[in-house]
Amino acid sequence: VVLPKVPAGFGAPRVVVDADTGAVIEARDLAVYAKAKVYASNPTASPDLQLVDLPMAIDGTKLENAFVKSQNCVDKKSVRDVSFVGFAFKVHICDLEQDAAPDVDGNFVYAPSDEAGKVESRSDTFSEVSMYYHAARAYQFYRGLAGDANLQVVVEKPLRTISNLQIADGLAQQDFTKAANPDVPLQPFQNAFYSPAGGGLGQIFEQLYGFSDGAMWFGQGPKRDYSYDGDVVYHEFTHGVVNATLRLEAWHLDKRGAIDSPGAMNEGLADYFSSAITGDPKVGEYASKDISSTLDVIRTLDNKDTCGNAIIGEVHFDSTLFSGGLWEARSKLPAGDRTKFDAALYKAMRTHAGQGDLGYEDLAQLFLTQLQTDLPAGATALSDVMKARGVLPACERI
Repeated sequence: VVLPKVPAGFGAPRVVVDADTGAVIEARDLAVYAKAKVYASNPTASPDLQLVDLPMAIDGTKLENAFVKSQNCVDKKSVRDVSFVGFAFKVHICDLEQDAAPDVDGNFVYAPSDEAGKVESRSDTFSEVSMYYHAARAYQFYRGLAGDANLQVVVEKPLRTISNLQIADGLAQQDFTKAANPDVPLQPFQNAFYSPAGGGLGQIFEQLYGFSDGAMWFGQGPKRDYSYDGDVVYHEFTHGVVNATLRLEAWHLDKRGAIDSPGAMNEGLADYFSSAITGDPKVGEYASKDISSTLDVIRTLDNKDTCGNAIIGEVHFDSTLFSGGLWEARSKLPAGDRTKFDAALYKAMRTHAGQGDLGYEDLAQLFLTQLQTDLPAGATALSDVMKARGVLPACERI
C-alpha cells in the first residue's frame, strides 16, 4: 500500500500494488470533497457567488475534516455557570452546533442571509459554510507555500471556526442579572479574532463554551457578518500561523525605548498574507461597514507609511508600514516570482519559530536572509523598500 506525497491541492492518492508483479490492484483518492457556493473573497469585492470544493472528512456529513471544524453559534437560551478571577456567575450563551448538512447530492449549498437586525441572520448556515471554505483555503495556501500537502499549519487540530458569535446582553457592562437571563436576546459581537488556548478574549470564551483549544471567533455584528468576509478569515487564520511559528509578542525594547513592533508585525503579516491569497491590497471591504458606514476598507497595503510618520503605539495602526513594505516589494517582482516571495517569508517564519521578541528591522532582516538564498531579486526589492520606509537599518522614532 503506497501513499505518495503530492503537492498541496492534488488530493490524497492511495495505491495498492502487487508486490510480486508490480501490477496496480487499486488506485483511489482518499480526499473527499463537497460542493458549496460562497463569495470568492467577500460580497463587496466579489459579489457573485462561486461554486467551490470543500475538503471533507470521509463521511462528509459535517463541515469538518482532520484540520478544520466549523461551528455555528445558535441561541437556544442556554445558561452556563462560570468562574473568572475568583468570581462565580451565570451567563446566557449560545450553543455551538454544526447546523450545515449535505443535500441529497452531498453538497452544502445555502443562500446568504446577512441583513442587519434580521433574526434569521443571527444563526444563518451560509455563515458556517463561508468560514469553513475560507479557513480550508488558507490552510491549502500555506501548505502550498511550504510544498508539504500534510503540513500542520496551526497549533490546533482541528482548528475550530465559530461563526455568528453573539454575547449576553449586560455581560460587558457587568450587569450579571441581565447577562444570566435566557429570555433577554443575545447581542451582536462586533469583532472577529483568533485566540490561542488560554489567550486573551479566548480564555473567557473557552470557559463560556467548555473547551480549552485555540479557535477563530467571528461575530454576527450589528450590520455585517464577519464570516462572510474571506479577507478577515485569512487575516485571523494567519494569526494562528504566527502563533505556530514566530509567536510574536506584544512589545519590544530597544535603545530608543518601548515599541509595539511584535504585535504590529503580527497584524501586518495577517494583512499581508490575506492580501497575498486574494491578490488585493484592500483588506475587509465588506466587514468594514460594520465598523463604520464611512469606511471602504479596514486597512490597505497600498500605502506609503514609514517609521517616521505611522507609529502611535496601537498595533493595528502601527502595522501598515510593515505590511505596506512587504506588499510594495512583492509588487515590484514579476508575477511568477510573487509566490516564491511569499514562500520565502513563510519559510523564515518557520525556521525562526519562537523568536517573538523582534523589532521591525529584526524581522525584516530575517526575511532578507531567507530571500537572499531563495529569491535574490526579492531580497533586493525588500531591502530597497524597507530602507525607504525607515525600517532599515533601524526604525527611528520619537
